[in-house]
Amino acid sequence: MPESQQPVASESKAGSIIALGLSLGFWLLAVRGCVVEARWSHGARAFFARILVGGSADLAYVGVITAAAAALALLLRRRWQGRVLFAAFLLLAVSSLVAAWINVKAVQMIGRPFTYPWLVYADFFRSRDGQAALAASCTPETLAWFAAQIAAMMAMAFVFRWVLKRLARHRMPRVLGGIAVVALGCAYFPWSWNHPARRHLVAGKTANPVVEFSLSFVKSYQMPELFTMKTPFAPDDVRVAGERGAAGHITPSRDFPAARGKIRNVVVFVLESLAAQYTDAYGAAYGVTPHLAACRSRAMRFENAYAHRPSTPNSLVSILCSLYPPPDIQSITTDYNAAPLEALSDVLKRRGYRTGWFNSGDLKYGRGGEFLARHSFDVLEDYRDRPGELLLTDTEQYPPAATGTDDVCTVEYAHRWMSRRGAQPFFAIIWTDMTHYPYHLHGEERPIVDRKDVPGQMLNRYLNALRRVDEAFGRCLRLLREAGLEDSTLVIAVGDHGEAFGRHGTFGHASGIYEENVHVPLMLVHPALFHGESSPAVCGLVDVAPTVLHLLDIPVPGSWQGRSLFDSQRAERVYFQCPYSECLLGYREGSRAFLYNGSTGTHELYDLVADPFETKNLIGDHPDLVPVMEQRIAAWVQYQMRLMTNIRRGLPPWTLPARARE
Repeated sequence: MPESQQPVASESKAGSIIALGLSLGFWLLAVRGCVVEARWSHGARAFFARILVGGSADLAYVGVITAAAAALALLLRRRWQGRVLFAAFLLLAVSSLVAAWINVKAVQMIGRPFTYPWLVYADFFRSRDGQAALAASCTPETLAWFAAQIAAMMAMAFVFRWVLKRLARHRMPRVLGGIAVVALGCAYFPWSWNHPARRHLVAGKTANPVVEFSLSFVKSYQMPELFTMKTPFAPDDVRVAGERGAAGHITPSRDFPAARGKIRNVVVFVLESLAAQYTDAYGAAYGVTPHLAACRSRAMRFENAYAHRPSTPNSLVSILCSLYPPPDIQSITTDYNAAPLEALSDVLKRRGYRTGWFNSGDLKYGRGGEFLARHSFDVLEDYRDRPGELLLTDTEQYPPAATGTDDVCTVEYAHRWMSRRGAQPFFAIIWTDMTHYPYHLHGEERPIVDRKDVPGQMLNRYLNALRRVDEAFGRCLRLLREAGLEDSTLVIAVGDHGEAFGRHGTFGHASGIYEENVHVPLMLVHPALFHGESSPAVCGLVDVAPTVLHLLDIPVPGSWQGRSLFDSQRAERVYFQCPYSECLLGYREGSRAFLYNGSTGTHELYDLVADPFETKNLIGDHPDLVPVMEQRIAAWVQYQMRLMTNIRRGLPPWTLPARARE
């Protein structure tokens, strides 16, 4: 093309990019209206104000990428370069629109846009849930719907392009148009950020999903200041047994009678995604866990037990290996799969126990099956090891590929293994699945709570699934009794983490560290040892395995961080964290929960006795506790980082640098 025509071609491509940017901005605002729940019934003024206020990040994103692409188009000298640039911008625009629609569901589930740490956590392309969700999203109807959205965006872009061409015939409209755009931007963004409606919108509902995902990739490898800050506190409450000199020793307890000879077998019954607040034994009024409540007379209930991260693979390691999770987005089962850790199953196997793991769900998730295969289990079963007619399918949420076993069936399969006659005692873990999203049902769903909104619908479905999980627990106890194993078997019922239904703006798990996310039920059941006692001890999943060995009169391994629940020397403090949505860290001490957001630098303090649902942040009344909170968490995470370094290098966990002992 002659050189004299190059500016015309460049301006044409720049105009096409601007037109597509205008169309993209319009559609992102329309989608944002779904996220911020703009309602026409509230009035036209409130409707448009809510959309414009909530969509400021979207318009800023569109403005930046459009201006950059248009400016680059004006600089290009070859026609093919302009075509490539426009194709790239079109791909970005289409991806942004798709991401915006996906963000509607993401905000409903986790309270904020999908981030890179969430992608890591979800183990998306390896887990059956991830694969099934992807397959469910690629139905012809869904693809046709997205194609229609993209076609509508392109049609609007053609309209804008036609208008821009008409305006471009004269110099004055172009100049005035540019001035008007700049003026509107200067007025709009301050207005949107200071509008009263913004105070009612949480940050997760206004963030642009593309920007958030990109920033999260960078932030996931950045640590808050407290990961390196100096702290006067020693990590005595989380030191491994080998470092504190407890390895190879049995800690006597002044609070518990000797259990020698009364326990022969051990069953750990893990209640998937179960927060304590949903169970009758912990004061819930839903009435869906009668079997857990009925065993209270021969059980000991721990009122303040916590998961250390609301994530199944991490809870698996905490329960089995008495280890806190890494302080970053990594997981032991995926990133330290072959680490030289000592598991409860390893210890008991050497003592002559039969060992079995029975999972209702998928052991491929988070490479859990690979991890467990290294830790002395004679039997490893998940849903794949049972006949097809026993599998559950959620046709409403996922296609038939998404399956799991009815938890009652899992119990029956485990019982066949446990009831085999022989001289060997057994250690079994039964891990349920029906209370994991999308909450598999058995039979018709019954009305339990008000279902007028999405949180109510999800909670009602969850409680129906929980009713079946409770039946599975009751079946486990009944089968042990009928087989004559009740008096010789310690049964531990414990939640692996909690589940949220809108409180604090989150749904599901792995998105917060409030009580609904991390406070779990923990009950020890044995008719000869327990008679309805309750313990207010603050404890965590890391304490489960040491408690088992204490009751069996077996020394703990040196790599374990937890302590027996009956150890009179244990600290009344437990830590928890969640790195997926933001860098969330916290701990429970006494009756108070201390929460710190490392991504925003904000602090929260709650009195869990007076305010069990954490509705009133008291940190403003106790500013003196802010540095104490940060320094206490810093001591924990810095110790944990050094511990993980040793584990990665294959060293004994307690051979730490001298500064870890300071």
